[in-house]
Amino acid sequence: MNAAHIETVVPGPLTTIQDMGRSGWRHIGVARAGALDPDAADLVRRQLEKGQIGGLGLTVDDCRKTYQELSAKGVTFLQEPADRPYGVEAVMRDNSGNWLVLVEPKDYTPADFT
Repeated sequence: MNAAHIETVVPGPLTTIQDMGRSGWRHIGVARAGALDPDAADLVRRQLEKGQIGGLGLTVDDCRKTYQELSAKGVTFLQEPADRPYGVEAVMRDNSGNWLVLVEPKDYTPADFT
C-alpha cells in the first residue's frame, strides 16, 4: 500500500478533511464513515426539508436580478424575492439540499420590525 498523503490547497481556520471511508486514513483523523454516514446525512436532509436547520445568508447587490439569473440556470428557489424590513430576501436550495438565503440589505431601524 502506498503511504497516504493529503495536499492542503487553501488552508484556513475551518479546514476539514472530507472522505467517504477510504481505509488507511484514520491515523490522520478521517473517520471510516467519512464526514457523515448515510443515516446522519438522511437526518440532516429531513431536518432541512422541515426548515429546522439554519441556512447560509449571502449578501447580493440586486436580489431580484440574482434570482432571475439563477432561476434561468435551473436553481431551485423555495421563496421568490420578497420585501422584508431588512431588505429583499429570496431562499434557494443548493444541490446538496442546503438552504441559501440571498439578501439585498437596506438600512433599517428597530421600529421597522414592530
